[in-house]
Amino acid sequence: NNNNNNNYNYNYNNNGENAPVASSFAISGLFVTRKPRDIIEGLRSALSNAVRGTLYGLAALIASPIGGLKFGAGGVAAGLVAGAILGVSMPLVGFAIGGYQMLRGLVETPAAIMDGFVGCKIYDEGSGTWEEYRLDDDAGDIKRALREEEEGRNKTKNDDDDRSGARDNGNGNGSRRRVENSEYYDLLGVRTDAAPSDVRSAYRKRARSVHPDKNPDDPNAEKKFRELSAAYQTLSDPAKRKRYDSSGVGVDPERPDGGEDGAGAMVDPIVFFAVLFGSEAAEPYIGELGMATTFDALLKLGSATGASFDNWEDVKTAFGWSEAALKRRKRETDIAVHLRERVSDYVDGYLALEAFRDTCWEEAVGIAKGGSYGASFLLAIGPALVAEADAFLGYRSSILGSWRGPVSNAKRNLLFLRRKWGVTKSVLRTAKESLKALYQSAEIIPSNDDDDEAARRRRRLNK
Repeated sequence: NNNNNNNYNYNYNNNGENAPVASSFAISGLFVTRKPRDIIEGLRSALSNAVRGTLYGLAALIASPIGGLKFGAGGVAAGLVAGAILGVSMPLVGFAIGGYQMLRGLVETPAAIMDGFVGCKIYDEGSGTWEEYRLDDDAGDIKRALREEEEGRNKTKNDDDDRSGARDNGNGNGSRRRVENSEYYDLLGVRTDAAPSDVRSAYRKRARSVHPDKNPDDPNAEKKFRELSAAYQTLSDPAKRKRYDSSGVGVDPERPDGGEDGAGAMVDPIVFFAVLFGSEAAEPYIGELGMATTFDALLKLGSATGASFDNWEDVKTAFGWSEAALKRRKRETDIAVHLRERVSDYVDGYLALEAFRDTCWEEAVGIAKGGSYGASFLLAIGPALVAEADAFLGYRSSILGSWRGPVSNAKRNLLFLRRKWGVTKSVLRTAKESLKALYQSAEIIPSNDDDDEAARRRRRLNK
């Protein structure tokens, strides 16, 4: 790149030709030279550089003589000398750069305390500066990035005719695309040019409200849910949606047996687990359940949408691995936006403390009564919020009182580890009981001449 806007520094040799200065690039490629944000990161950088220098020196000490073998005895001798020089110099360079990084971290620590802890700013790795965090801007950027990811996948996997189902009719005025029958679109409450993500979100929102388990006194609840599921099964599949748009024929909600056009096999894990565990009221505080999203990914791979376990890209896309960081950030920002809105009336002075507590109590009662696991959700949400708030306020109370931050952070980490251990024990206990039930249910037919051995085998299996 020889234009004037590049970021390289050039010097000139005797012939007047420009060549990049390679030494700084070589150093930054071998060692960690990025400016640390504070003394802690400076120490990590120093340790990393010291280890790297030592490993580079050992590698050079071993590899240099081996590389000189093809040049005979002279090459081996030269390799030994070069290896000895590099074996000593590389660790020294690593320690020197590490010391410099530690010093830079020490210099940056006051800014990290004032801007990061006290000023609540975030550190930009690219520019090496502390910047104000804007929740709304971050949430908007994440949504746009996820939508671009989805549009990119649709553009890659679908042909022009399939993609036309999520676009306007080309007249440029943004009007709805013409379809033969809009009944299923009306059931979901979406436009005929709705994107697949909009169809999915609309279905999950409506399915939770019309699910038969949520409306036990409504005799038509099951019919409404079947119709909604048929609409979603039709519009979520590109081939079925294309046929429905052109002919008005979609999945028949009156065929509970499933099949090619039946709606009986349509199960949305997000809705299923939300109804089963009663997590709908708790979702603003925790997001979607992990097991629900996992089963949803498995169903995508097993459906007729073209995704397959044989295609690694389909597997990554189905499980969200290609955009896992974005989805995690979206979940975090959604929860943060909800928490901000939830406390806004109290923070802005529209609600007194007691009145705000009353609204919290009413919401907690609603979550507890929302399903069999409502109380468990409360016991998970409450301590987590308290631990996060204590750590946040502890770090930002004052510089002299900053000891509260590490103490609160340690308590938060212990709470996390205790919950992880509890989950692990539950999984192991469930696996043990499942294996025990499996062994007990297996028919062990003893031979007539060895009944004692069969009994001992059964006892071992049970144990």
